[in-house]
Amino acid sequence: MTATLHTADLLLSLNGPGDDAVAAGAVLVDGGRIAAVGPAARLAAEHPGAARVDHGDAWLLPGLDNGHGHVAGWPPDAPLEVFLLARYGAEDEQRTYDRTLATAAGLIRSGVVRTHHLHYGGGEDAAIRAYRDAGLRVEFCPGALDRYSVLPYDDGDRRLLAALPPDLAAEVRRRRPGKPTEPVARHLDRWRALRERWSGDDGVAVVLGPDNPQWCTDDCLLALREVGAPLHLHCQETAAQRAFAVAADGASPVARLARLGILGPDVTLAHLTHASDDDIAAVAAAGARVVWNPASNLRLGSGVTRVRDLAAAGVALGLGVDGGGFADDGDLLAEARLGALLQRVADTAAPPLTNRDVLAMAAGRLAPGEPADLVALDPLGAGDPTDAIVRRASARHVRAVYQGGEPLLTDGVLRRIPDDPPDPGSDGPAPGAALAARLDPFVRRALAAARPRMDAATRG
Repeated sequence: MTATLHTADLLLSLNGPGDDAVAAGAVLVDGGRIAAVGPAARLAAEHPGAARVDHGDAWLLPGLDNGHGHVAGWPPDAPLEVFLLARYGAEDEQRTYDRTLATAAGLIRSGVVRTHHLHYGGGEDAAIRAYRDAGLRVEFCPGALDRYSVLPYDDGDRRLLAALPPDLAAEVRRRRPGKPTEPVARHLDRWRALRERWSGDDGVAVVLGPDNPQWCTDDCLLALREVGAPLHLHCQETAAQRAFAVAADGASPVARLARLGILGPDVTLAHLTHASDDDIAAVAAAGARVVWNPASNLRLGSGVTRVRDLAAAGVALGLGVDGGGFADDGDLLAEARLGALLQRVADTAAPPLTNRDVLAMAAGRLAPGEPADLVALDPLGAGDPTDAIVRRASARHVRAVYQGGEPLLTDGVLRRIPDDPPDPGSDGPAPGAALAARLDPFVRRALAAARPRMDAATRG
């Protein structure tokens, strides 16, 4: 296989301060991996037989990693507990494939080459196939939960059902809205079969997803941990999740995970929007990772993750668009800009994150041996290029995207899938939208009544 030399007016390696920017730089790609990085003139002289891809005045940087996500398409913004009722329902294989393909298209347009996907409701193979058809690598995570309630820790929805009119309570009992549950043994059987089916594809990692501590019994969490595979789960996304956990268990979800021995370096916690100092210390001590989803947390009214305090404690951080980001378009570059601004107003003595810190949450590295994941951006003006990318870049500035050296997008056009896949929100309302609308005022009332308890628990 002939090596390929990618050249550009500016190379941003993100290998470390002082080693980031190379004017008239180049990346030598061989066998899907980076063979060399450096000045274009030197690499061209050393490798005269290499094919050439000249990106002109573009800025070349590493491909991006969407650290936490789902299929795109949002119901109207609402508190998470209402949002989930509208969000989930029956999906057929074709609709799952189409919606996932549209999700992949939006991610690629913003420079993403790898994505996490937490999945519910069947159609797992269709979703994975869509990502792979688009050319993305995917960490695929079927959600495991063996209990579910609309309000956190309201087993059997007792509190909520008692507050509903009889006809609405009957409909909730009949339809059981929200995420589907199953016994953990059955889930693991399906998970192992899925992992085996995709074991021959290096671009697919099938990991375990205990959906959220509030929806997993201790037995479920322990059974998943015993498998030994990496875990990725939502945790303390809302104040209600933490407060109701403290009321029910006498401890925060993070404290419960630590007590059960669930936390570890192979565990990723999505959101962690509401965390006490003790929670942060426990996550840091275990070496677990946290993925921040700033736009999602704002759209659902959940809050702002304490990323400065987490970073100061030594917690590794990632960045994700969750179910679509700020504008339903999967733009991870826009997510970085929003995050960089939000963390500046945090009420903490921990030092602010630099723009480079925020970009590094989402970006890989241009270094020998790394996958040949490249993004070519329009030039964004004078000054520090990392600052310029975080302050100004969005999907509209992305010219080309390569995953493992293979083009996913060139000249702003998707190369492996249709350039205009169906809009995932164009085929009518979300499956549970009508019931969610009826339940909305009752759920909001229950959450409002718990507000003092929620505030006290979050401060604890």
